[in-house]
Amino acid sequence: MQVAASAVGASGLVAGVDLEPVEPLGQPNVHTVVGDFTDPAVQREVRQLLGGRPVNVILSDMAPSTTGDRWGDHARSIELACGAVGFAAELFAQQRTQQQSEAVVLVKYFQGRDEQDLLTLGKQLFAKQWSIKPKASRTASVERFFLCRGLRIDFEEQGEAEALDQN
Repeated sequence: MQVAASAVGASGLVAGVDLEPVEPLGQPNVHTVVGDFTDPAVQREVRQLLGGRPVNVILSDMAPSTTGDRWGDHARSIELACGAVGFAAELFAQQRTQQQSEAVVLVKYFQGRDEQDLLTLGKQLFAKQWSIKPKASRTASVERFFLCRGLRIDFEEQGEAEALDQN
């Protein structure tokens, strides 16, 4: 959140969600909601915190608590990533502005057999998508990032609930 706060400057707002309390950064434009992002009440709290401000970027570094079950951990990471992409699309769609074409969402996920579910959702909701493995990542690591840009016009036209229900 520190990097995001410096990127948006004093006039921007950074809202974060974490399961555990985060030490305050001492910046008035940085706020943290403590809770599980998949909980609708936590998502409502984030929306309230944003207060109708325009949202340009959603960053998600969420990862499940790993259990050692590679496929189970992967499936939970895909579920979290899809939730973040869907939430971002809903926020961007509510803005109904030119900024939708510049909207960006970046989410972390674990590569694996259900990865196509995330990629398909991104393709349905956003004009451009990239799956990225950071150069700094270990070769054996399954951690990847999914970057989407530009809310699709047809997503607006068909309605957010219908688009999200297609998954």
